[in-house]
Amino acid sequence: MKLKILGITGSRADYDLLSSLFKRFVSDQFFDFKLLVSNAHMSPRYGMSLDLILKDNIPILHKCESLIDADSHSSRLKTLSVNLISCVDIVSSYEPDLLLYAGDREDVIIGSLLSGYLNIPSAHFYGGDHVKDGHVDNIVRNAASKMSSIHFTSHTSHTERLIKLGEERRRIFQVGSVSLEKFRDFDAFSIDEISNKLDFNLNKEYAIVIYHPHPVLGELEKNLSNLDNIISELLKRNLKILISSPNADPGNQKLANQLVNYSKNSDIFLYKNLSRDLFLSIFVQAKILVGNSSAGIMEASSIPLPVVNVGMRQVGRLAPDNVLFSSGDKLDLQEKISTALSEAFIKRLPDLSNPYGDGDSVNQILGILKNLEFKDFILKTYDPLEND
Repeated sequence: MKLKILGITGSRADYDLLSSLFKRFVSDQFFDFKLLVSNAHMSPRYGMSLDLILKDNIPILHKCESLIDADSHSSRLKTLSVNLISCVDIVSSYEPDLLLYAGDREDVIIGSLLSGYLNIPSAHFYGGDHVKDGHVDNIVRNAASKMSSIHFTSHTSHTERLIKLGEERRRIFQVGSVSLEKFRDFDAFSIDEISNKLDFNLNKEYAIVIYHPHPVLGELEKNLSNLDNIISELLKRNLKILISSPNADPGNQKLANQLVNYSKNSDIFLYKNLSRDLFLSIFVQAKILVGNSSAGIMEASSIPLPVVNVGMRQVGRLAPDNVLFSSGDKLDLQEKISTALSEAFIKRLPDLSNPYGDGDSVNQILGILKNLEFKDFILKTYDPLEND
């Protein structure tokens, strides 16, 4: 009898973290895999990333149009509420053997609540990470971990942090980051092919900018000025710029409007969503990545690609030496970009290894899931005071 797994995804960001694993589930006869799709996936404003799931031929159990797109702090919580109430009966009647989710957004809270109250085993990916900005995502990640049955972690520090949170070591499987799997055996499009597909002439070196609003005290007010400084500094260096639309966090509308103004410049290309092969082709051939995306922290050293992270978002996460952190102020940003593009900095990048793994996580995960007795992980009776 096949193992029935239900994955939960609400945006391209979390889908891309596990898409390599999802495709292997579908091709392996041991598993019966489907997705519960919600939130930004069905929003044209955020690139209609549902199309990527359909292109990957991942079976979908249900599509839940739950996103309340009000560009406010309360809208995230309302979206979570709509999503949860819409999914309870669907998941209860489907009766999966395992729920699976990744990261630190609303979807992991929904998945972990469904797991706990419906007595369905669950697997949380990317738990044990930590950022020092005090943003709610940190709390959500830890809360989901506490309510999840098992964990697939990306680094030793993540494993140890979960243990300090009171999780049993037997529940934690350190496998590296699944997101690195997509770089294995990848053949990039040529620059001419990229130019044709984008209808944008990449006739000189280019930078990638991925900058999301950061809705913590003191940072939200700096979002626009940080982005202005990034664009200005990169244009001074005679680079073309490929820049993505922001995610659905509060403050995104002001950033999105600013990006439309930037895109009037013939050296700037704005995109909402790209096919995986096209984005990876752009990613691996860029001169530099600037912004505040987790891709710079977890993935760029596998290329290797110089990264300048701007602002508080991602500060405190384990970061390899290809990543420099900037406050976003003009002089500091100028200094960090200059360093990242310097010959000395670039020359030492090929010697870096990615601390998040070597891109061979999926085989480990499949082997673990095929041999676990999930019923042994449903009840969490462990008391760290009694077992210290």
